[in-house]
Parts: sequence; structure tokens; C-alpha cells
Amino acid sequence: MADARIDRRYAHPTMADSCEHASPTSPPPHLVRMDALGRDDMLDYFTRAESFRSNTAAGQRHSGRTVASLFYEPSTRTRLSFESAALRLGAQTLGFSDPAASSAAKGETLIDTIRTVERYADLIVLRHPAEGAARLAAQVASVPIVNAGDGGHEHPTQTLFDLYTIHRQRGSLDGLTLGLTGDLKYGRTVHSLALAAAAFGVTLIFIAPEPLQVPAHLRGRLEGMAIVRTAAAVDEVISELDALYVTRVQTERMDPAEAAALGTPRSLGPADLRKAKDDLLVLHPLPRVTEIDPMVDEDPRAWYFEQLADGVVMRMAILDALLAGATPLPLGAGAKLPPPEDPPWRESPDASGVTCANPKCVTRLERGVMMRTISHGGARSCAYCDWCVE
Repeated sequence: MADARIDRRYAHPTMADSCEHASPTSPPPHLVRMDALGRDDMLDYFTRAESFRSNTAAGQRHSGRTVASLFYEPSTRTRLSFESAALRLGAQTLGFSDPAASSAAKGETLIDTIRTVERYADLIVLRHPAEGAARLAAQVASVPIVNAGDGGHEHPTQTLFDLYTIHRQRGSLDGLTLGLTGDLKYGRTVHSLALAAAAFGVTLIFIAPEPLQVPAHLRGRLEGMAIVRTAAAVDEVISELDALYVTRVQTERMDPAEAAALGTPRSLGPADLRKAKDDLLVLHPLPRVTEIDPMVDEDPRAWYFEQLADGVVMRMAILDALLAGATPLPLGAGAKLPPPEDPPWRESPDASGVTCANPKCVTRLERGVMMRTISHGGARSCAYCDWCVE
């Protein structure tokens, strides 16, 4: 497979370059949703990740900085790879991996948790079950927020290293055909990946039975951005694919009746790959359950464990960019921090009397969060979870 051809126009800036425009009153940079990143932004992250792959001198780049990981949902790879990335950059880590061991168990809101932890850390990595939680956190935070997964909504850092893996192995993303299969309804990695891949002219084929197909809000956001097709089974399109992205069924986001109606999903096995291209990449964000037969691991096209290794250098790139672009808050009490520009507890004129219909939206699950709306192609959507607003 080809080595990556990284565009050198997007050279890794020095920390001084990244901080050039930062000031105590500048809003901190965040990584919350994929549609905030353009093609050039993603290529810059690829370049940063590539530099860390071969640069063993990054160890003290962010010495003295602290990264907090707030994980309200279980995680192995995302949490540990972020902590590994922070430590490799010289930063320290703190946080929790079980909300039952935090003040959330006492009823503390996400807003108050963020406004507390920002006084202890220079950057917050957040995983939360409510869709739109990361956007809410960024709305009130004075330090960078990184979305490590917000319910079934988005997972932008996973997407960046998924795309980096494909780019590095294929030499380019332009014009590829990407199949996405498994749980396309609740799979947040699929949602972010589809939005990002569209910037490179990738043809997207959503492969799933109708109950697990992509939600309407994602179809709407992709309209006019990418060539999109659907298929019911992998064998219908396997010969066309340059990469196949497999996901597990997210039963934890379904009610019992919905999960029971799906039955047992079919596993991808060696026979399914007989008609595939020799250089196909089989990817998976992991963990897997039964959706890929372990026999596939022996196939040289199975790349999911190599894919997760790319997660460390990409998350180093993300932390590096955001820490370098943000001014640390002073230690100890000093001048009162300015209030959020758009306090989420205040009603917004554009959404007066409007309620998000998504029962998993952060506006429905967190106290003191008023509705906000945005426009996607003329249609109004919830600014937090992207569900359409009637």
C-alpha cells in the first residue's frame, strides 16, 4: 500500500505560531463537530499526526499543561489513547471514567461540571450520553473542549484518525468509494465520518437494513455534499469499495423492543471478501461484538488494529493544536471570568417556544438548557443534536 503523500503546504506550525493570535479574551478553540472542519483543516491534522509519528522529541512540548478527561460513558480506546497522547506530549492528566464517582451522581449539571473543571485543567476531553453535550460544554467553557463522543451524535476525533488511516494507506482520499455498514442510525462514528469524507469527494454507500439506516438529519446535511447510495447487504457492493467501515449495533442506545426486533446481525466473514479489491481496507472503530468474524483478522486487508494505533498520533495532533492555540487560565481566583457569549440558560429569540423532538438531546436531558436552532440548507435544526425542527 502507498505511503501517505502529505501536502507540505500544511506544515506543522510551531507552538509560538499557533499561539500568535491567542489572548486572554480570545475564545478557546474547540473540536466539537466535524462540519466545523474544512478539507484544509483535516489535511493539517494529518500533517501534525505524521510529524509525531516520526518525531520522538515531542515529549516536553506541553510540559506543565493539564488535560482533563470526563467520561460519562464507558471507554477503553478513546480514553486511554487520549491519556497516552497527553502524556507523550508532556502534559498531565486527571478526570473520571465513571460518573457515579463524580458529583453528577449528586445531581450536578454538565454546565456546572465544565465550569468547575476548567479551573483545574487546560483542556477538557468529554464523552457524554446526551446528543449535543459537547456543543453545550463549548458554549460555556473558557478552555478547549474536545468531543470524545456525544451519545449517538458525533465522534470527530475518531473520524480524524479513521480518515488519516485511509489517507496514509491509499495515498489520497479523493474520489474513493467508502462503504459504511452496521448501525448507521445510532453509530456516531459513522455520522462524523460521512460528513468529513464528503469534503474529499468520497462516494458514500450506506449498507444496512432500513431500521439501521442513517437518520434523516444526516441525510439532510449530506445533501449536495456527496454522492450517496444505499444497499441492504455488503455483498451487493463489495467489489466497488476502496474501504469498508464496519460498526457494531449500539444496543445500549435502543429500547429493548427495538433491539429485539433486529435479531442477530450477520457477521462479516472471509467469504464476503472474495470479490473485494486486493487493496480494500476493512476498518472498525472497535469494540467489536459479532459483526466481524475473527477469521477476518488473518486477512491482510483487515486494518482495524492498525487503525487504532493511528489514534494515538492523531490525538497527539489534536491536543497539540488546541493547547497551542489557547491561553491558560490563571491559577487561583483573580478577575471574574466573563460570562458565556450565548448563555445556554437564556431563551434564544430564534427558538422561543420550540422544543427539540429528540428525547436524547441535551436540551431534554440537562437542566437549564434552552433550545437553539440553526439552518441546514434552509431547514431549521436543533443547534445541539441536529434533529429537524418542524
